[in-house]
Amino acid sequence: MQNTKVGAAIGHVVGAAERDAHGRLSEQVYESLVEMIVLGKLPPGQPVSELNLARMLSVSRTPIHEAVKQLVKD
Repeated sequence: MQNTKVGAAIGHVVGAAERDAHGRLSEQVYESLVEMIVLGKLPPGQPVSELNLARMLSVSRTPIHEAVKQLVKD
């Protein structure tokens, strides 16, 4: 029983660390997208896909999706 509690606690800590790292990555992607927009590398009205952006920035689609959601809010 003790091992189960320890395992759950470790899983919780690792999960939180992964979420923190993921959040920071999304922030970095957000900043990169803003820079690309400001520099004209992503012209207004030009359709782009999350997949293409993910490839351009060498990240998965999830941080791209989160960064784009933030851009829409801003």
